[in-house]
Amino acid sequence: MGILGGTGKNNSVELELTDASKRDLAQIIKGLRTLGDGKTIPKELRKTLRTAVNPVVATTKATARGLPSKGKKLTRGGLRRNIANATSLQIRLSGNPSVGVRVARKKLGTQGRLPQLMNRGSWEHPVYGMKDVTVTQTSKAGWFDDVMKASAPAVGRQVEASIKAMVEKYADE
Repeated sequence: MGILGGTGKNNSVELELTDASKRDLAQIIKGLRTLGDGKTIPKELRKTLRTAVNPVVATTKATARGLPSKGKKLTRGGLRRNIANATSLQIRLSGNPSVGVRVARKKLGTQGRLPQLMNRGSWEHPVYGMKDVTVTQTSKAGWFDDVMKASAPAVGRQVEASIKAMVEKYADE
């Protein structure tokens, strides 16, 4: 299964399946629904996908928490902690099927675009109280994309093996 890193809808940062993988997943789901009672298999598939992708979510959260910071050390964690808390797994098996790790923009409020900008590596913003003065801030470029690219082959193999096992299990019924 092909997996991409990058920006998704609403400027969130997401792990995305390639178009070919989305089509494959849709066909697999359609085929699996015809087997068994139609409810057990999607539930099992969701569990399998969750098991495969949860380590990527944990790695992404750890990477966000470990991003370098140049300001005062805050005991409450600030932006990096908020990004880690906004990172979650998203699985959709109906309509346009997808499996994704996303940093939810809505959960970050006014800081919603920062994970995407931080993934890009730098961004400009005005200095508080000085309309005409802007500063450029930098971050570790690709902090999200790097985790997705490194994890993609193993996740893809695990998902494919799990789906094959599920097909074999229910094909006899």
